[in-house]
Amino acid sequence: RNPGAVWPFVRRARAIVQFLIGGAGVSIAIGARAGSIREMRRAAQGVEHSERHALQVTHKLQQAITPADPPPIPQLEVAARYLPADASEVGGDFYDWYQMSEDSWCLQIGDVCGKGPSAASRALLARYTLRTAALLDGDPTRMLYALNSAILAEGDDRYCTAAVLRLTLAATVQADLVLGGHPHGLV
Repeated sequence: RNPGAVWPFVRRARAIVQFLIGGAGVSIAIGARAGSIREMRRAAQGVEHSERHALQVTHKLQQAITPADPPPIPQLEVAARYLPADASEVGGDFYDWYQMSEDSWCLQIGDVCGKGPSAASRALLARYTLRTAALLDGDPTRMLYALNSAILAEGDDRYCTAAVLRLTLAATVQADLVLGGHPHGLV
């Protein structure tokens, strides 16, 4: 339910002048009878419980989209910090890093349009499509083509921006950066 929403209660086919307004941890109940007030309080507790559960699900989805600690990459230091604009809602932001071969690493970042579980599912599709493409081919350009094909195959109008950085570690570090609608990174 949306904070600040109003739900009328109906009993015996007639509306009773009662409202439950909830949001931000506050519920206000106005009713004609004490029993109705108790009923609305129970409903408010149910809404609070649902909101807490939704927040827990949101956190679990976000954990699935973002990786654990960064891997140790020789010669480099990698760090990430994910700060959502609204911690109560899962979004379509994703990133990942993984080893592609003995001397090659991949770092990817992207954003699927939208918020909520639908955007999160697309972000998971993007993250794991890129990871799979990296294992099969390893070329960042073809990885983004594979991602584009996977998103188009879903038949959804959500767009996704992404950046893939392949690092090859030898005597020097070679970086191949491919952007799919994503702004340029800072080096």
